[in-house]
Amino acid sequence: MTETIIDAGAGIVKCEHRKMAIIGAGPDRTNAPWSDTTFCFQALNEIRQNHYARHWELHPRAVQSERDLAFLRRCPAPCYVLDPDEWDGLIPHPVRFPLDRIKAAGLRTEYLTCTFAAQIMLALADGFATIGLWGVELHLGSPRERFVERACVEYWLGVADGRGVEVVNRSGLSRQPYVYGYDYHDELAWVERDLAALRRAMDGAGTPVVTSGDASSCAACGQTFALQRDLCPACAAAVLASQ
Repeated sequence: MTETIIDAGAGIVKCEHRKMAIIGAGPDRTNAPWSDTTFCFQALNEIRQNHYARHWELHPRAVQSERDLAFLRRCPAPCYVLDPDEWDGLIPHPVRFPLDRIKAAGLRTEYLTCTFAAQIMLALADGFATIGLWGVELHLGSPRERFVERACVEYWLGVADGRGVEVVNRSGLSRQPYVYGYDYHDELAWVERDLAALRRAMDGAGTPVVTSGDASSCAACGQTFALQRDLCPACAAAVLASQ
């Protein structure tokens, strides 16, 4: 392990890094600074990636597939979970996600909707100076990711900004291409297209993708996701943007 677990019950892991790289399954993950050893790379939900220093699995053990459980049995890194006792004897190095410690650090722990938000919260509580998100294009994800998780992650990115933490990459989050009021007509049209893309995602009206192994790729727009998907949300958004 590249990290040292000091207290698994309190969620304390010793790390020499001052930069955290949060990696999702979206297309932008290919742009992550994989060769930069100054970053502490995070992985989640058994999504395969080049390398990682810490893993995250905040879902209950009961909902895991046999494939996920097999991955977790071999996980060589500290793995954040909600209850280490639930995973005793399966995950080699379970670590409790330290919600109480994060709250004691003055952070608003009642707003937590996804693992990406939890990772940012931990980075802030543990004093990381730099955060980067790659492959976390929640605006191209499922309806839950677009409607519930995106707002939470953008909130925590705003907290990071307010605390003076450097955010070097956002995967397209907490930004829009047009400024409200100043770019009135362009901004209005862009929002309408974005809402239409959300409706298509909710209706399951995206473009079919081709699944190969752990990844899914879209022949129409060329986007690749490190997850098995039935439809391409990125292509749905791109098609609407061109109309």
